[in-house]
Amino acid sequence: MSSRSRKRRAKLRPPDVGDGLDTATVDRYEPDYAQSCEACGEGPTVTGLRDGAVVLDTCLCGPCCFGDARMVDPCTWNG
Repeated sequence: MSSRSRKRRAKLRPPDVGDGLDTATVDRYEPDYAQSCEACGEGPTVTGLRDGAVVLDTCLCGPCCFGDARMVDPCTWNG
């Protein structure tokens, strides 16, 4: 492969944006009682806040988001 082809392919490669679930950007998790979980239909869903602003809307309930059945109670999300 020529260096010209590599350079062109590097230009066309989409940027690495990650999965959007960077927990380092979240100060705390809050329940959103207005939505239902996209996976199981239960609620409330998990919303991540940083400096009082929403930075993460998972559209998943606690157990589906965190992978633990004990996370059904929003009081356990920040512990």
